[in-house]
Amino acid sequence: MHALIKEYNLKGQFRWISSHTNRARNGELYRYIADTGGAFVQPALTVVEVMTCGLSTFATIHGGPAEIIEHGIFGYHIDPYHSEQMAAIVADFFQCSKEDPSYWKKITDGGLKRIPKDFDVITTSNLKQIKRQFHSAQIVRQRFATCMVHIKGSVIEVSSFETVVKVKHSDKEVTFSQMPKGCDKKDFIRWRNSMHRDFIINNLFFDPLSNKIFDYANGMADLRSLKVRLLGSAKLSFKEDCARILRGLRIVACLSLSIPKETETTISMFSSSILTLATSRIMMEMNYMLSYGAAEPSLCLLWRFNLLRVLLPIHVAYLDEQSIRKFPHNSTMLMKLFFNLDKVVTVDRPSDCSLWVALLAFHMALVSHPQDAPVRQCSSDC
Repeated sequence: MHALIKEYNLKGQFRWISSHTNRARNGELYRYIADTGGAFVQPALTVVEVMTCGLSTFATIHGGPAEIIEHGIFGYHIDPYHSEQMAAIVADFFQCSKEDPSYWKKITDGGLKRIPKDFDVITTSNLKQIKRQFHSAQIVRQRFATCMVHIKGSVIEVSSFETVVKVKHSDKEVTFSQMPKGCDKKDFIRWRNSMHRDFIINNLFFDPLSNKIFDYANGMADLRSLKVRLLGSAKLSFKEDCARILRGLRIVACLSLSIPKETETTISMFSSSILTLATSRIMMEMNYMLSYGAAEPSLCLLWRFNLLRVLLPIHVAYLDEQSIRKFPHNSTMLMKLFFNLDKVVTVDRPSDCSLWVALLAFHMALVSHPQDAPVRQCSSDC
């Protein structure tokens, strides 16, 4: 390899990276290569962490990377057993980037969009320190204060372990003696934070430096059994923050999970409390439900728990009329519109909120002002 670098005068332009176990150092290395307009060629299997650093990625066509990368859109497939073909693909990429500097950015941006952002970050830094580090960040002054950090077109929600949730309920008070067996004092900060979370599957912490998952409430077991359970009493949890109802239904719709009977009953009891939320909060939760490929099952769940009547009363009047005619809800025009929306958006390629708002407006217009029969038939088949 060194002989080839010398023969083709590639010193300073090409580097063979040996194995590194320091994940933090790897991340900085990838970002440095990205800043210099380079690319990452990996005949083996590690690609996701490279893509998240904004690097053009060439990865083996064998195994998992073939599913992660869409060839020519946000990376390239290479066959390590066909070196000449592999070299040609890499050379063509740099030639295109040389002729059109925006081409490199197009591929790297595609990779960043491919990586799902359905996660949040929690740190020992306080929110003001985060704000100083990321000047464009916005501190959201909600009950559970967070910082919205803007990075390369994405918005990452960052919270702090120092954010203390003040609650009145005694069952929320946590002490070191209550920690699960096998945990030490270093776990206390994470565990204390986890005790103030909503759903058990939302109670998992991943440390990217140690590549370790911290699971203090058997969240992995819930994922394996396809259940979504609350951490503690459902009544107290929804009374504390009724937006958890919408968040829970979104998780159920996206992952096809089941809800315990007790939680179902409590959701029905607290359905009207959704109206106490700020309009912006409702809009945010609805966008999560309808823009990420699970709009139709989300609407079905909202209907099932009588929440759609609270959020979209005009559309529910239409569904009520269809029920009288004994049409299944998933066969109605409204559900068909969102069923087809789900076909073209995904978690890693969501739609803008304006799209589902437009679909609701379109449906409402047709319901309020019926068109001629041919138009109605065409619309119902959308």
